[in-house]
Amino acid sequence: MRYLTLALVTFSVFIGVELNAISLDAARAQGVVCEGNNGFLVAQGAASSDVQQLISTVNAQRTQEYQNIQSSNGSSLTDVMSIAAQQIAGSVPSGTYIMDASGNCAPK
Repeated sequence: MRYLTLALVTFSVFIGVELNAISLDAARAQGVVCEGNNGFLVAQGAASSDVQQLISTVNAQRTQEYQNIQSSNGSSLTDVMSIAAQQIAGSVPSGTYIMDASGNCAPK
């Protein structure tokens, strides 16, 4: 579990890097994305093509990282995703939309 936490903290460093025409930080600040309770990014309302591309890119990177962590420490993928979601929710700035257990997005 210690390795899983360390790996996810390390992973969280690169999730804010600008990837497309809109950065993850900008999309969060604008409220056009929500950090899902499963460790993945979701759109808030109708998303532009830039936002859709950002979500696809970020989620593909997260999927790869979650699978790498899962295979290296033997945790279930569901556990890895759950811990990642908690760590992401804890590390994002106030105002970032976070999904609760019932699937509703609200500002942190």
